[in-house]
Amino acid sequence: MSLDRFRIGFVPLVDAALPILAHELGFAEEQGVGVEMVRDVTWAAVRDRLLYGHTDAAHMVAPLAIATALGRDRPAVPMAVPFVLGLNGNAITFSTALGEACGLGEGLGDPIAVGAALRAVAARQRLRFGVVHRHSSHNYMLRYWLAGVGIRPDTDVDIVVTSPPFAADALAAGEVDGICVGEPWNSIAVDRGVGRIALATAQIWRRGVEKVLAMRADQAEERRDAVLRLIRALHAAAAHFIDPETVEQSAEILSRPHYLDAPMGAILRAITDRIRVVPGGEPVHYPDFMFQYREAANFPWRSQAGWLHAQMVRWEGLPFSNADAATAQGCSAPTCTAPRWPDRERRCRARVPSWKARWSSRSGRDRRKGGWCWGATGSSTGGRSIRMIFRGIWRHFLRFLPQRGGGRPSGLTEGVTLSIAGHPPTRCARHLLPGEE
Repeated sequence: MSLDRFRIGFVPLVDAALPILAHELGFAEEQGVGVEMVRDVTWAAVRDRLLYGHTDAAHMVAPLAIATALGRDRPAVPMAVPFVLGLNGNAITFSTALGEACGLGEGLGDPIAVGAALRAVAARQRLRFGVVHRHSSHNYMLRYWLAGVGIRPDTDVDIVVTSPPFAADALAAGEVDGICVGEPWNSIAVDRGVGRIALATAQIWRRGVEKVLAMRADQAEERRDAVLRLIRALHAAAAHFIDPETVEQSAEILSRPHYLDAPMGAILRAITDRIRVVPGGEPVHYPDFMFQYREAANFPWRSQAGWLHAQMVRWEGLPFSNADAATAQGCSAPTCTAPRWPDRERRCRARVPSWKARWSSRSGRDRRKGGWCWGATGSSTGGRSIRMIFRGIWRHFLRFLPQRGGGRPSGLTEGVTLSIAGHPPTRCARHLLPGEE
């Protein structure tokens, strides 16, 4: 049988698992698709290979697809994101010296408490943090957290770019005091004794969009049927990836030299949501540290793109443009995906800081499994009616939720708009820095 071939660029990270497993375990071939993985160590190289036709698709940090479509740093190229490869899976790791100065314990810290300690250290010395790309969720979530605890990025601390596979080396060499990177490179820094994990990015934005399948928009449209079959293969690989019976097999495949070339143990801990926070310590279980399947995890939400664009505008000092916002959200291309995706996003309002909204992704019917909230067909009149009833009840309930801690934390906005699935809205509130109220 003739296969539709896709060359897919990737950076060696655990969240590159889905196209790798689709290739290695035959899910792609079952759909009439052939996959060849092309390894790079920087996101810029992955992007350039895609744009110049050396690859057909890419495992890519979500904001980079938006930046490419908007023409940031290079001429604009229309992009399509038909599938999300994973949510969260990153961490913020301090050097051992900074970890001790901040008084980090044996487990993951509280974002506000760690931020207060970090602010005190930053007042005494100039700190430098490494992120994987200027246009990355790592950069935006790190800045979002720092600003929320009263630390001004680029003024109080420096933020530089370091390649994911070399992030632990940068910590060891003393070039940076902290890194925000995906697994397994945080765990490798800890295992080498050069770092201590302070926070998981899931503590900043639970279910935060991370890596996506990115394509040039013209190719996505031209090869629409083949793209749909590739997505079916990736969806099957995602179900396999979270199966407890197959995690060791997945970790072994990913650890191979031509993929991650990393210790199987560190990869396995990431897949099973167990994080070794301190050198020699027992792994800490953090539920859904990585999120590759269920709850519409793979759906390319326009609201996610809207939040990322808002952060791009904020941190690059750009004027807001409705046209740019439409372009950013237009990168999300669910029309290429399977027909049973939700037909629209469901949003609600909650008067809480976004990182404190712990119920936003776990309560009520959010843990459904293809049940009544989506509707069996996704478009039936009965399904729509039930969704409307649920939405009304949910919004009424939220009016009476108390502020966590009894009031508004210093430096944070109120009235943050959240979606029921934990995704950010198109119009999102921003943290306020001291003096901005």
